[in-house]
Amino acid sequence: MYLFFSTFKLGYDFINLLPNLEWFETYSLTFLVISSVLSITILLLLGGMLYAILAAPTQSTKKLAMTSKHQPTPKITATAANKASAEPTMPNDTPAPQTKITKKYIRIQATDSSLWKYNRKTHTLIITGNEGTNSESAAIIDADSQMDKDDGQRYNIGSFSLDSTAKGRHAANELITKTEKIIIKDGITTINSAAFASFQSLTKITIPNSVKKIGDFALKDCKRLQQITIPASVVKIGGGAFENCTNLYDIKFESGSNCNSMENYPNNPGSSPIQNCKSLRTFQMPNRIKYISKYFFEGCNSLESVSFGKNFRGYQMTFGDENIFDDSSSLLSKKLQKIKVAKSNPYLESIDGILYDKQQKRLLLYPRGRISTTYRVPKGTKSMSDSAFRLCDRLQTVIISDKKLKLHYKRLFEDCKHVTLYVKSNSQVLNYAKKCNINYKIIN
Repeated sequence: MYLFFSTFKLGYDFINLLPNLEWFETYSLTFLVISSVLSITILLLLGGMLYAILAAPTQSTKKLAMTSKHQPTPKITATAANKASAEPTMPNDTPAPQTKITKKYIRIQATDSSLWKYNRKTHTLIITGNEGTNSESAAIIDADSQMDKDDGQRYNIGSFSLDSTAKGRHAANELITKTEKIIIKDGITTINSAAFASFQSLTKITIPNSVKKIGDFALKDCKRLQQITIPASVVKIGGGAFENCTNLYDIKFESGSNCNSMENYPNNPGSSPIQNCKSLRTFQMPNRIKYISKYFFEGCNSLESVSFGKNFRGYQMTFGDENIFDDSSSLLSKKLQKIKVAKSNPYLESIDGILYDKQQKRLLLYPRGRISTTYRVPKGTKSMSDSAFRLCDRLQTVIISDKKLKLHYKRLFEDCKHVTLYVKSNSQVLNYAKKCNINYKIIN
């Protein structure tokens, strides 16, 4: 702008000077034309310079863009340092981010040929195949547990593996925390160890008649599971299979059940498949089961009724060491009202819901939850197990009229706070009552 006004002033002064010159009158027209052309030329030059100055950045940008368009992109070699900074690895104890669900299904091809298909909308897991649900040595693990790595690239989740990316971790957590229903299709033969352990939202599972084995801890800690039906095809149920399923109130065995084993180690208190099933109300032992451990019903505090099959004999303390239910240390439910035994059982007998041996000479177990406060021991009873009346705190009166009945165990009436024994004078039971400081009364 300064140059423009300076040029204009110079031209103005020159024009004012011209009339004072003598020769101007002669050549006035020529000078007028020349001056006009000169002024226009100067203005055009100044305008061009100004445009060039203002448009220079835009032209440079366009030129750079055209140049980069035709130039190849240089390759960047990722070092360990810049790779870690570009894609930070999530620590194992970091929960997967709650990313937006874009796919309806999670599909997993297991190593044992089974296919897992999880519907994210219905929260249903469908498993198909012709072998098992996962490898014997692996299991779907608790979402809060550390996941094992394979070659530092993938996480092993049960029989399958998922990428160690946030997407893969999120999929694993989703299966464990959100699956509400599991449908196992016909063809699957085994539910292997811990296959569905700790499925936090699982309420229902459908097992087909093709399944022959339910592995150890298969459904452990599925605390929302309420009912389960065991098909007749199942031969073995492993230890801890339903352990800590605290809302499981009904386990139903289909008619004609082939199940002949329900524990791995009869003398192991942690091997019971129903340990700590606190809501279990009834339990019917399959006919082919012969033995259980003495701790089989440990923690089943809501049991109201127990039924033993035609081949059931009692418990095993160790391998080869059997006993005909002389210890009821796990049947401690104060809600237990009756014990049933199959009529064809050659070893045990139920009399009015009370467990005896087949000859009815030994009283094995008086249910802790019986409403009646009085019990008369039948004539012919010769002995009682060491804890037959233990924890029967409702019981007030026990009538024993047989003088020859022998009682040996101090804890026979342990914690029977209100009990009084009605006995004959000069009887073995009278001597027992005196020795153990149990209230008694003499009857004729």
